[in-house]
Amino acid sequence: MSIDYSLFLNTRQRVSVLSNLLDSIVNTTYNIDKLELLITVDDDDTQSIEFLQSYYAIPNLKLIIKPRPSNLHTNINQMASQSVGSFLFVLNDDVVFLTQHWDKITNQFYQDRKNDIYYLATTDTSIDKTKNTQYPSFPILTRKAYNTLGYFMSDKFVSHGGDVHLWRIFNSVDRILKTPIVLDHVMHNSQHNIQQMRKDSTAKEAIEMTFNNFVNCWDEDITKEIKLIEDAI
Repeated sequence: MSIDYSLFLNTRQRVSVLSNLLDSIVNTTYNIDKLELLITVDDDDTQSIEFLQSYYAIPNLKLIIKPRPSNLHTNINQMASQSVGSFLFVLNDDVVFLTQHWDKITNQFYQDRKNDIYYLATTDTSIDKTKNTQYPSFPILTRKAYNTLGYFMSDKFVSHGGDVHLWRIFNSVDRILKTPIVLDHVMHNSQHNIQQMRKDSTAKEAIEMTFNNFVNCWDEDITKEIKLIEDAI
């Protein structure tokens, strides 16, 4: 059976929220057999590894165990390269799906465009986005969009910023389609949760990685990426 959606994410020491994400995928997906889920876990995170090795509700769950990376987008791009779905969908472990039958609904809208170059925009509940709130934290790319760009998110950004950069590229070439998918970004959906998130060791490390290797996602040149897409359209 062919795969419609390839979902992928990094996780570290967050079994509780990760469990909520996986359960929400099971509870909201119309056809779970047409979905694959790739998760990369650090090899020192035994709790997450043991949990995922015993989670059987998602048939096509692929666990990738690796040393802790210095660049989180390296993992993202490696998972994207291993994926087989028509639509590539990046997530965080602190996300919950809110849209019932999100896959069926989106297919009804965009199945006929899966073989073309498009960025599909989801909606999320993050309240701490910078500069504007138009960009989704969790975008979807068609397979052809990913292949044309050559990556899912640029590894110029070691942690935060890749989502903005990706949105700017596809917004500049008018290749964004709106989906009905709504995601609760749990650790970013209220000031209280943001304050709690900043105490989380994994979140603190990601923030430190960003500032120690800072690239301005709003100003980074996207001329090369725009030309790649325009030439392929």
